[in-house]
Amino acid sequence: MTSSQTNTALVQSCYQAFGMGDLARLFDQLHDSVEWHSLYIEGVSLNGIYSGKKQLGELFTKMGSDLTISTFAPTDFLASESTVVVLGSEEAMVNKTQKTYQNRWVHVWQIAEGKVTKITTFNSVENVLKAYTA
Repeated sequence: MTSSQTNTALVQSCYQAFGMGDLARLFDQLHDSVEWHSLYIEGVSLNGIYSGKKQLGELFTKMGSDLTISTFAPTDFLASESTVVVLGSEEAMVNKTQKTYQNRWVHVWQIAEGKVTKITTFNSVENVLKAYTA
């Protein structure tokens, strides 16, 4: 198996663990100093840079309290020696406002020595911000 295939399998496994709510399995696949760059926009509470597994856990807790996700679909995986780019979409409701949004996203995963070291998320910020705004 090539490193791009191995990296794709690793990222797919991370999405599966996330989808099942199995954070222990997900965190096993992350480097201890993993960084998550959540690129939204001011006014979206998930916006920011989260460093380390503890802060990532806090992000997932915030995500769980802020959102009711009805659809989350990674669809395309493009991989190289150390990077996997994933295209996908989601539909969710912001619990505070009861507004739904559709978000097309790109996630860029960086991998070293078999562990995820960085995740950067690019989002359809306008749709998400409208749902966050009362």
